[in-house]
Amino acid sequence: MKRAIVLLALLTSSCGFFSHENSLSIAVDTPVPCTPEWYSFVSRNLSLEGSVQTPLPGTPQWMQSVENQLGAEENSSWPRVGTKEWCSMADSRLKAMMLATSQPASFSCDRVDEESTEGTICQTPELVQLDRSLSESLKFCEEESSLNIQRLLEKKQREWRVSRDSCGYGEEAVPCIAHSYRRRIAALRATFDLALKKGPIHFTCPANPDGDLTALFYATDPPTLLATREDSTSVLFLVPSESGEKYEGENTMVWEQDDKVLVRWGYGAATLECTK
Repeated sequence: MKRAIVLLALLTSSCGFFSHENSLSIAVDTPVPCTPEWYSFVSRNLSLEGSVQTPLPGTPQWMQSVENQLGAEENSSWPRVGTKEWCSMADSRLKAMMLATSQPASFSCDRVDEESTEGTICQTPELVQLDRSLSESLKFCEEESSLNIQRLLEKKQREWRVSRDSCGYGEEAVPCIAHSYRRRIAALRATFDLALKKGPIHFTCPANPDGDLTALFYATDPPTLLATREDSTSVLFLVPSESGEKYEGENTMVWEQDDKVLVRWGYGAATLECTK
């Protein structure tokens, strides 16, 4: 019952190191990430083998090449190379890419308007990959949920499509659409505990004891933070910052800076200085 209440709160508010392996099947089998077998598998499927200029598998230079081929945008927040979080993100993107080569989008592309968001998705392999990945995530979440949660998932999914479609259409809209998909997938995977995670980590805010919160960090794409304060829970996403790791959600922020953590919770709320 408590888990159902938390899921309802999260779904309504959103529109360890590793405790367990990813339990979401994307219908593509790959070796265990961060192993020599996995490095070889990635190199083969991204055509990184056989070139004199190709860095050795598993090196930072090789990982940068993998990022580039898996669609790393300039403002994308990948985990630090060499970590399990990095391998988890790369593995997830590779699975989605492989799935999209053999399956179409989750909706029919036969009659969509080319000058529409769905038309742009059908014409863009990267977006087809993301659409299939989201479809698989939703299917899993619905199968594991009660009827009330399923209905709420459907409602939030309709609302999300409106937000996605506000990106427009055409080549210039692709980054916005991809960003929308990745955040939606990441939020689902964090909400339903379907990704590698770190935590819980507790933050104490002496100036306002009610501001104390607990956080779970998920190795999603983009990385997410599931924060709970009293009876309120929010999904936050890692965003670029000048220093430290900064997570932002709907009217929420958790920003780690050296020996302090800045927390903002709620529209117009004051920023609290907290400690781990």
